[in-house]
Amino acid sequence: MVAFALVCVFATADAQNVQKQPPVSGIFDATRDWANDVVGLGLLPKLTCTSDFDFGGGNIRVNCDTVNTPHNETIIAVDPADANHIVAGSNDFVVRPDVPTIGFLVSSFYTSTDGGATWFNGHIPTTGFNATGDPGVAFNTKFADVHFVQLGVNLGQSPRNSAVGSVEVSTSHDGGVTWGKPVLVAKGTGVSNGIVHDKPAIAVDNNPTSPHYGRVYVTWTRLLFPGPPPGSLEFPIYLAYSDDGAQTFSAPKEISGSGSFCNEASTRCAFDQYSSPVVGHDGAVYVAFENFDTVAENQFLLVRSNDGGASFSAPVQVVPTVFDAPSDYPTNVFGRSTLTNSEFRVNSAGNLAMDPSSGPTASSTVLYYVFSDNRNGTIHVGTPVTNTDVFIVKSSNGGQTWGAVTPVLTGAAANNDQFFPWAAVDSTGRLLIRFSDRSYDSANVQYGQTLALSADGGGSFTASRIDTALSDPNDSRWSSIGTNGKSTFIGDYDGLAVGSDGVAHPIWTDMRNVAFPNPPPGRGHRTEDAVTVRVP
Repeated sequence: MVAFALVCVFATADAQNVQKQPPVSGIFDATRDWANDVVGLGLLPKLTCTSDFDFGGGNIRVNCDTVNTPHNETIIAVDPADANHIVAGSNDFVVRPDVPTIGFLVSSFYTSTDGGATWFNGHIPTTGFNATGDPGVAFNTKFADVHFVQLGVNLGQSPRNSAVGSVEVSTSHDGGVTWGKPVLVAKGTGVSNGIVHDKPAIAVDNNPTSPHYGRVYVTWTRLLFPGPPPGSLEFPIYLAYSDDGAQTFSAPKEISGSGSFCNEASTRCAFDQYSSPVVGHDGAVYVAFENFDTVAENQFLLVRSNDGGASFSAPVQVVPTVFDAPSDYPTNVFGRSTLTNSEFRVNSAGNLAMDPSSGPTASSTVLYYVFSDNRNGTIHVGTPVTNTDVFIVKSSNGGQTWGAVTPVLTGAAANNDQFFPWAAVDSTGRLLIRFSDRSYDSANVQYGQTLALSADGGGSFTASRIDTALSDPNDSRWSSIGTNGKSTFIGDYDGLAVGSDGVAHPIWTDMRNVAFPNPPPGRGHRTEDAVTVRVP
């Protein structure tokens, strides 16, 4: 299968320069587990449905199309014009009804018009790809639209079904109830002598005074395979934009730039992943990303455009040292970084967030970047031990300079592992951060959800638990082949949004649900649901 071909390419390159290989989309990893599974087990019983299922304490399961197959990589956005109007998205896995040679993956959307009490669940249309995922969602106030970015991939065994990895955007004109045919932003050509696009993200200029009001920005990683493996690779960040409500897009362009801190002979920052775009009040575009062009530890960088994406500044260092190199984490059965006691893959990236109460010029715009890493664990040993924590850095001048790395939790609250953070800032400047948190389990296996709040610009935080039952990734029916029930993939991120009313809407991959009382041998009992809660 192509997924295996991708791994072979990365393994060859890893032997040459391991820190330069950012992890690619989980779509590829997930297909390993779905090969030769039960035919039709994950058939979608409902193409559309409405959910108000409450696990307790207002923890609402938004998916209802299936409640036994995985929903992960959750993302969420709130309508700037209506705080009760919310749209979310996730990966949605099924097993093909004809042959069980590969898992079939679709992007699910979830739309609420009552502040998150009930959710309409459906699926984003496809354009011929047999797998879509890596979702992102953004509202467009100029056109009164909602945009949904996704990765389109063909996976399988025939020559036509190669991992082409293309970026596309679907648009809803009715608030997220129905969605149009996705528009191609960047087309991939495959892993052998070609291009694969990965990890798209989306942002919209919703500022009426901006010269680019209504412009849609899409960023992603462009993986170049200049020849059959083995061969050199590159992973720069690309961007395209649209001025007509995502009907057409500009030609993609590389934006990750060059810097003396990038360990390339040309100083080009060409090995990147996890782009995160935001737009300032004056239309300035900021894109943060992780860079792997380093001798040892990795780094987070940021580029800025003052002309609507036509050109970008040279990158600046947001976090010069990120402790997530291969010697900083244990590895799972597939060679991916994982947490101690588990098998699911992890990464350090969070997201870039802008304070809407700052500005309006770039020089007075406040930005935050949130991330996690293992600097407080046991690193640079044969088998690292994790004690991952969530951190923030802050810029008060539009990303030109950045402050010190600051932990979100301290003391006993920071025990065990915290991971997959996401930040949002409300209209008053309050900084909110959601993350998965294993401090609630003394064994450091199961995770809950924490929402941290800072009212002083990240100087101090109060934190509260927002889930009502722990998730157990070591008792998983899915992505657990050869691991005795330990999941190898629960997604790469989970989201958070805050409305104009100050209400927070965290969303996460929840593994409390025992959907398989009698699982196959070597598998666990639980599935993955998309769960959210309203936090005033």
